[in-house]
Amino acid sequence: AAGRLPGDLPPWDESRVTDADEEVLITHTWDELRRFMWNYVGIVRTNKRLERAAHRITLLQREIHEFYSQFHVTRDLLELRNLVQVAELLSRHPAFEKLSVEILHGKMPAEQKDAVMQAFAAGLLPDAHEKASYFRWLFFAAGPLEQAVVAQSMGWSVPEGKTGMAGFGSLDLTLDTLDAWFSAYDYVCGNRFTMADTYVGSQFIWGLRFGSIPERPAFRAYVERCTARPRYQEGLAVDAALIAEASGS
Repeated sequence: AAGRLPGDLPPWDESRVTDADEEVLITHTWDELRRFMWNYVGIVRTNKRLERAAHRITLLQREIHEFYSQFHVTRDLLELRNLVQVAELLSRHPAFEKLSVEILHGKMPAEQKDAVMQAFAAGLLPDAHEKASYFRWLFFAAGPLEQAVVAQSMGWSVPEGKTGMAGFGSLDLTLDTLDAWFSAYDYVCGNRFTMADTYVGSQFIWGLRFGSIPERPAFRAYVERCTARPRYQEGLAVDAALIAEASGS
């Protein structure tokens, strides 16, 4: 009804839902979202690619809505819903594209540019001496690590003697490289959490949770440092409150 406040909404009815036996459906949907966003809404974008991405996102939103109707709400389902909402913003909102162009080509006044960057990553951007590590591991996670994990998930293997021809070499080589870094340093830039850790850390949080990245002490310790941050815990508290509200507990 018009003017109805959120507090007036009826309690969540889960009398006709069950536990999801097929958690693989959530994992598959997340992998699908990641792949087509990489291909259609990556560095190279065209109107046609954005239209295709928007179409796929609409279909995924319908599938997620069906999940809400049929199964109990879980943290993984909430995270998937949030990812799809962000994907929709990136693929549909022209302001993001205009904003990126203005920042990159210096068309935005300096004071506005600083305000935008602070809004996106206040206090988390790299200092001058951190930029090499910041961009190295940010692109390493988006490139070799992403490729290696997807190849492993798809059952693809690099022929013996040809690892040098693959961008990631092999999953073991990729993980060994990251293992050496996180065995020596707490975060991507050394001992300080930066915006790069929000991306690299999410790779390991998800990978260790679903087994796409094997357990190693350095990886587990890195995940624990990232997830122990107050901001991360605040986000979990928001998710927990939504789950409790949805389940009526």
